[in-house]
Amino acid sequence: HGTVELAGHRRLAVSTVKIAVSTAFMAAACLAVLGVLPQAPDAGGLGLKLLRAILPTAAGATVYFIVAALLRTEELAALLRQLKRRGGRNAD
Repeated sequence: HGTVELAGHRRLAVSTVKIAVSTAFMAAACLAVLGVLPQAPDAGGLGLKLLRAILPTAAGATVYFIVAALLRTEELAALLRQLKRRGGRNAD
């Protein structure tokens, strides 16, 4: 029991670190994109406000998935397998 439990804890720790690293890169990407966009003062247009919300989010999500894929996170692999299965069902 002890060895199995230890292996489970190690797997959880490794997974948590991989997710934390992916999240750190995501946050850095969000902040980098936000930093190059012009400020949106209170009287600023809706378009600029939307850009300041959407572009950093899109960049962060993209970076997160790239880093998670490079780190071979189990959760991302499981998500991709699930999406592949669902895609296969819809094709029939």
